[in-house]
Amino acid sequence: MSPDGAWSATWRDPETDLALTMFMPERSAGEIILADAEAELKPSHPPTLQYVLARNSLPADESEASDLSSTYITVSEPHQGPARVQGVRRLGALTAVEHAVGLAIRHAGDGSGSRGEDLIHSSLDASAACAWDAGDAELSATGEFAVVTLADGEVARACLVNGTELRCGDFVLRTPPSPAGLVVSVDHEANEIVLDGELPVPEAYLDRVMILGNELQRTSYTIVDVAVADGQTTVGFGDTLMLVQMGYVEATDDAAGTLTLAKLGRVDGGQHQGRWLYNEDRSVGLRIVARAGSAFTVEGAENPLDEVFADLDGDGRRQFWVSDIGPGDTWRVPTVTYVERAQPNLYRVHAMTEVELSVPMVMADEQ
Repeated sequence: MSPDGAWSATWRDPETDLALTMFMPERSAGEIILADAEAELKPSHPPTLQYVLARNSLPADESEASDLSSTYITVSEPHQGPARVQGVRRLGALTAVEHAVGLAIRHAGDGSGSRGEDLIHSSLDASAACAWDAGDAELSATGEFAVVTLADGEVARACLVNGTELRCGDFVLRTPPSPAGLVVSVDHEANEIVLDGELPVPEAYLDRVMILGNELQRTSYTIVDVAVADGQTTVGFGDTLMLVQMGYVEATDDAAGTLTLAKLGRVDGGQHQGRWLYNEDRSVGLRIVARAGSAFTVEGAENPLDEVFADLDGDGRRQFWVSDIGPGDTWRVPTVTYVERAQPNLYRVHAMTEVELSVPMVMADEQ
C-alpha cells in the first residue's frame, strides 16, 4: 500500500492482551509492505513473525546517483489494553538544519481525563538552533534532543539532551554546553583515563555515558568512577576494558609506517582505524590510520618501529595491544536536564550543571 498520511500498525497477543503499536507520520515512507516469515527454530520462538516493511524509492526519471537519504520516524508503544498514543504528526520547520526533525505525539494524558501532547526536537547538529511550528505554540531548541510535554496546553515536563536552550511559549530553559575536551593519558592497568580539566560536580557524572574518539572513529563508555585533583579529572570504566585485542608483531616497515600483525581476531568486523596500537608494556601507543589485511599503518612514532615494538620480556614474541582510547582523543559527556511541574508554581529540576529556568506563573484569585 502507499499511504497518503500518517499510519500505524499493531501486533497483538490476544492471550495476554499485550500489544505493540507503531506509528509513522506522513512522508516517512512511500510504500508499505506487510509480510509473514518463518521464525528461526529456537525455543520460545513463534512459528511465524509478522513484519512491516517501509521503504522509499526514487522517481523513475531520477538518476541512480540521486540522493536517497530520508528521515524515517517511528513511534512505538507497548501497551495492555488500548494504546495511549492517539496520533503522530511532523512539525513544520520555521528554522531548521538538514536532517533535523520536529514531531508532535498526541496521547491520552495522565489518565485523569486530560489530553496531552509531546513536542519533540531531534537534530544531528547539537549547536544549531531550530524552531518548529506546533500550532498553538512554537517549539525552539538548540541541542541534540528535546521533548516538551503539554497537559491542557501547559508545560508539564521538559527534557533537554546535549543542548543549551529550549523554549516553548513562555517556558525557557538554558544550560551550559556539554563538557568536552581531550584525553591527556590512558592507564590500562587501572582501566582509567585522565581528562584535561575538572568536571563540575563530578559525582553527577557517575553512570553517565562518555563519548570518545577522533575523526576516524567514535566509541562510548559508561563512567564508573570519577576523581578530580590538580586541574584534571580521572575517569574509570570499571570492568569494561579499553583493550579490545592482542597479538604479535611479525614485521615492521619504517618507510611505510606499517606493522604486520599476527593472531588477529574479528573485532567490530576488523575495522580498527582510529584506534590505538600499543607496544608490549603499553608504554607507547600509536594511532591506527589504515589497515590492509594484517598490515596496519600507524602515525606518531618518534622512534623506529622495531625499537618501539621490542620483545621486552624475552619470550621470543613481540606482543601488541589494540586500545579503543588513546592520548589526544576527544571526549564529551552529553548533559541531560529534566524539568517537571509538581504544582502550579513549583518545578523540580534535575540537572548535571547549573541551569537558568523561566516559567509562566499561575495566579489564582486568592493569591
